[in-house]
Amino acid sequence: MSRIGFLVGWLITPWVSAQPESTRVIFYPDWFPSAQFAGVYVALDRGYYTAAGLEVELREFAYGQNATANLAADPATCTLGTIEGYILLQHLDRGDDLVAFRPMLRESPAGVMSFARTQIQSAADFAGRPVGVHAYADKLFAWFAANAGLAPTDTHFVRVEDDVADLISGTVQAMQGYATEEYVAFQARVAPTPTAFLSFRAMGFPSYSEILYHRALPPPPATLRRFIDATRRGWAEVYRDPPAAVAAILAQLPPDAEADPAHTSAALTALRPYVFGAASPPLAPMDPARWNTLIDVAREMTLISGDIPPPATWLR
Repeated sequence: MSRIGFLVGWLITPWVSAQPESTRVIFYPDWFPSAQFAGVYVALDRGYYTAAGLEVELREFAYGQNATANLAADPATCTLGTIEGYILLQHLDRGDDLVAFRPMLRESPAGVMSFARTQIQSAADFAGRPVGVHAYADKLFAWFAANAGLAPTDTHFVRVEDDVADLISGTVQAMQGYATEEYVAFQARVAPTPTAFLSFRAMGFPSYSEILYHRALPPPPATLRRFIDATRRGWAEVYRDPPAAVAAILAQLPPDAEADPAHTSAALTALRPYVFGAASPPLAPMDPARWNTLIDVAREMTLISGDIPPPATWLR
């Protein structure tokens, strides 16, 4: 070998040996394709997972699926999912052996939307007004009202879906929704009329959202680090190139779904403060003390009943 050939080989060899081995990862989102998974979609499209030595396979969400069973279906494969904070607590309350390691959203975008003219600024303002509530959220809203000093006879909760027509028509004066989805649609349909959004956090339930988790038998730490780093790159790219991120989201929709680029773009804008903190990157570690607060509130809501292990045992 010539001296030049030896030198080139020496320079290339460390780079080749530093590449991570390819690892298969199955990812179960807990909802249909939408802006809240944009960081994952963009990381896939831009090849960030591949560059990190990961073969990431997305699984479709379906109503009624058993998320924790999905995570255990293939023990030989690194299988991850996303879950809402209070649902994670319910699984832990049932004894499911789970580990939560990062939130894609540092706060839940859930809350209550209304016209600004109704002056609904706290749960105390629910008194005597019809308030639209989603299925399975009755216990949360009963607690919000009680925590604000209202008696059950003071409230009038009405079952609603995610269509904001009932709010626009006045059938309800406030309505549960997500700041990054239903509220975006509501604002677009009634503009320029002023609107308001009251978050679950402001009403006393500061939950994390879209929490990445897995079964207690952990994937190798290096695999999780690679997944976190590549997903962070994906979220950074989402806001560096929003049109490409919108295209990545819409590409995940089923063929018969109606694509709405304007709504998706507005949803990404609304989502940004939930992804990025003032002094921390996306997917920052979670605070055990905050989880202790959530556990106490969830017990008061009767969402959980048992003794959940200390957060330090199931947070990574």
